[in-house]
Amino acid sequence: MEAKLSSDVRKILIVAVTMMVLLFPTGEAVKYGMCQPQCLEIQPDCNAWCKRIGYPKGGECVEPHNIDCCCWEVPPSERLNGTAESLLPLHM
Repeated sequence: MEAKLSSDVRKILIVAVTMMVLLFPTGEAVKYGMCQPQCLEIQPDCNAWCKRIGYPKGGECVEPHNIDCCCWEVPPSERLNGTAESLLPLHM
């Protein structure tokens, strides 16, 4: 039983580490503080809407099909050049 549990934990850790390695270099694991699934209703003001609800960096409608309006924790420009600052999401 102990060996099986150890084997299961090892497999979970391998999967978790693999996901981190694959996601962090591309910037896909970063991103958004929150997403609202009605981007089509919020457009063209997704950016303004995010700023209005407490995300000073704004936001954008994201793929697939621009369905979600997602507010940035770390905007793409800061994520790419390494100047990201930590933002706390607005607690409603």
